[in-house]
Amino acid sequence: SFGGFTIGSAGTITINRASTTFTHTLSYVFGSTSGTIATKTTAASVSWTPPTSLLSQIPASVSGSGTITCITYSGSAEIGRKTVGFTAAAAASVKPTISSVTITPVNSNTWLSSKGIYVAGRSKARVVTSASPGAGSSMASYSITGVGDGSGADWTSNVLSAGSKTITITAADRRGRTDTTTRSITVLAYSVPGINNLSYARGTYSGGVWTANDNGADIQVTFTLGLSLSDYSNTANITVQLDGVTKSSATAQAAGEKVYYIAGVGTDTTRALTVSATDQAGETGSVSADIPTVAVDFNWNPDLHSWRFGGVSEDPDCFRCDWISKFTGGMQI
Repeated sequence: SFGGFTIGSAGTITINRASTTFTHTLSYVFGSTSGTIATKTTAASVSWTPPTSLLSQIPASVSGSGTITCITYSGSAEIGRKTVGFTAAAAASVKPTISSVTITPVNSNTWLSSKGIYVAGRSKARVVTSASPGAGSSMASYSITGVGDGSGADWTSNVLSAGSKTITITAADRRGRTDTTTRSITVLAYSVPGINNLSYARGTYSGGVWTANDNGADIQVTFTLGLSLSDYSNTANITVQLDGVTKSSATAQAAGEKVYYIAGVGTDTTRALTVSATDQAGETGSVSADIPTVAVDFNWNPDLHSWRFGGVSEDPDCFRCDWISKFTGGMQI
């Protein structure tokens, strides 16, 4: 008689002897393996530790069944035998072990890759796990949560959102036993470059000197450049265009107030101003504004057949008024 056995731990087999002169040989069969427990012992109680090699017989189960056979001898003669089934289980400590987890940012942008950072809307997380199974088994699966749900020893998430992320990695062997560990990453908030508070003023720009003048043919463009990832020395390349033609540009600009000058804008034609900034992350922000003609009380252009109050006539066959208008005698159309 005996209880259940735990592989690798001692258990007791009790022999109810019919005679103290009898000896007993104990052997076992477990799966495809067999062995001898005791040979012609006179003991009524035998301690047996199922060898850990038996774990290879139950690679996908936490326990298995075998048989123990007791052969009784009187001297050298066998006088009887009995075979009894037994159960041997893997100890609770026989489970997978995660030895390492490596989490790295995946960025298609070269500059972001060089910084080794996680950026919202731009970066992914690659999770590489190394684990060994419980003895006698093999690894069955890996699962990842916290940056989306994934599986596999080498898995890459989708694009990440901003914030602190706790990543949970679970490794399971074929017995269904698991080991779990966690890691944390921080995903930085990000927005495209900002062209803020864009404004312009007319004047004269000559010899590097600016002179304000409401009727000037040159303009001064001012704005505030806003950049994410400033702690990582993010900069931007700036382009100032007039009617789609680049008039001024600068590289590697830090965030802050910017001033640019464009000569020869003219006074009698509305012009389209566009300011763009492309940062190291490869994103571009831009803002556009119209630069109207200079303000005059009245202008008549007979060639265009155009009249205008408050600016220079530039619309053909048109009467235009840029001011609030009052028609005290009514209006007929």
